[in-house]
Amino acid sequence: MCFVKRNDVRQVSTGMVDASLDALCLHIEPVHLHYLWRPQTRDAADEMVLETALNGRADALVSPNTADFAKAARRFRLNLLTPRAFPNPYSNTLAALRKRKRSR
Repeated sequence: MCFVKRNDVRQVSTGMVDASLDALCLHIEPVHLHYLWRPQTRDAADEMVLETALNGRADALVSPNTADFAKAARRFRLNLLTPRAFPNPYSNTLAALRKRKRSR
């Protein structure tokens, strides 16, 4: 989740990102990695991300790096989304804030 704080990806304040991650932590379940599927991606650093999604029975994998995950996502029938395509619970709030900022 470190990419959500990157300036080129982030659409909200870092405080809002931290609050969202804190709320998310209330609903997550720890996943134990079992390296059963390697290698599946072009980048070895992406293997742990894919393993976590598969072992955690994820419905989707969200990454700005869709090119490296595309083949494996198809193989395992895992939805692959960019952060911008991922449903954002704050989208209405963000739109209102942007509109208010433009009207000033």
